[in-house]
Amino acid sequence: MADEVVVSPLFTGEDYKTQVWISKRAMKAFWSHGGVGRFDQKLERYAEKTFENWIGAGRPIQRRESGVFRIGHKTTTFRLFGFFGESADEFIIVEDWFGKPGGNNPRGEREALKRAVAIKENDLWRKDNDGG
Repeated sequence: MADEVVVSPLFTGEDYKTQVWISKRAMKAFWSHGGVGRFDQKLERYAEKTFENWIGAGRPIQRRESGVFRIGHKTTTFRLFGFFGESADEFIIVEDWFGKPGGNNPRGEREALKRAVAIKENDLWRKDNDGG
């Protein structure tokens, strides 16, 4: 069984209709790769307006399996994986994946999805005590 994943606030507070929490691992990748293609700005906008507005086929947030979603943008191969918490107003990001530009690595992306599903299904996450 995997270790418990602790998530901390990324975009939280009154300015955000969807409160976004992120694991330490995904946070590190987000700050390393999130600026690519303005991905960080896009993610913040999704949180401000509500993630629900951005879900669907051909949209930046796509349903995958077992209630896990993939967040991406066409300008980068960086992806985040997560799920809604106790309500649709709370999104928990637990995994990341960064593919090679111009390459195709569905196996790596599937592995990140599989880890995110296991975390969700086995309730292996909790909020940082300092974060709420």
